[in-house]
Parts: sequence; structure tokens; C-alpha cells
Amino acid sequence: NCTIILSFYRTIGLTTYAEKEYDNALKFNPNDWLAYRGKGLSNLDDLVKQLDNFHKAVSLNHGPELSSLFISLGSSYLQAGFFEKSKYYFQKAYDLDGNTFQYLRNQYSIEYFQGHFEKAGEFLGKIFALDTNNIGTLSSLGFNYMFLGMHKESLKYFEKWFNSIKSVDPVSM
Repeated sequence: NCTIILSFYRTIGLTTYAEKEYDNALKFNPNDWLAYRGKGLSNLDDLVKQLDNFHKAVSLNHGPELSSLFISLGSSYLQAGFFEKSKYYFQKAYDLDGNTFQYLRNQYSIEYFQGHFEKAGEFLGKIFALDTNNIGTLSSLGFNYMFLGMHKESLKYFEKWFNSIKSVDPVSM
């Protein structure tokens, strides 16, 4: 699949090359939602292009990947500072897949990006209750408590995070 190869180019930092190849793929198949998704993921410096490409991907895909496309859209709107639009697309993803962990993670991100660390902490508490060993959650708790000035709590979660990553075998990742 050319999309996998193009994603590889994007991953290793050849985003300009990847974007040209996505454009070539769209010349052959203008309805290739994967190419639009790839272009959206490649447009890290241009949120307008990123959003445009994700919207095109969503308009063309009505399969099981739609939920992750909604999350990509929500994340792009979040980065652009459109928090209500972000909430809307995160909710659409949740309505499709019912993934509580991902939904809470997205709600946490919205609050965190707005600097609402107490509210973000409430979501993190719910996320932590679902999975007490998630490395991302442990580091997020560390940072969130740090921003709240609760340094002992912050250190507790950073230590758990550090011990978790120490025990991960990098070869198995």
C-alpha cells in the first residue's frame, strides 16, 4: 500500500517528499481518504491545510476508521485553539467507538490546553482509575500536579512514570 510507504517518509522526516507523493496518489485516485489523512498528518506547520485534509478524509470515509479521523480533527482544532469544535469532534468519535479511555484523554487535553489544571486533573483521575500503569497518564499526572504547585504529588507520579519506562524493553516496543 502506497500510503504505508508514504507514512514511512513522513515518519523519517521527509514530509515535503511525502506530501508530493500524497498529491501524486490523489491524481490517480481523488477519493483516497488515506492520502488526505496522510497529508493532514504531514501538515504540522499549517493547521488550515491540516484541517482541510482531515475534513476531506472524513467526507470520504464512513468505515471503522472514521472515529480516529474525528480524533485527528478534534486534535487539530484543539491545537488551533477552537476548543468547542474540538469537543464536538471528540464527542463524535466517542459516539462511534465508545472508547471511554480515549474520550477522557481528549477531555483532559482540552482542559489542559486551556490551562484549567484542576479540571484536567479530574479527568486524569478518571483515566488513572481505568489504567494505573499507563505511561502517558503517569507523566500527565506528574506535569499536572507540577502546574498546580503540588510538587510532592508531582514527584510521586514522575517516579512511577520513570520506574515504568525503566522496565520497558525497548526491543519489544
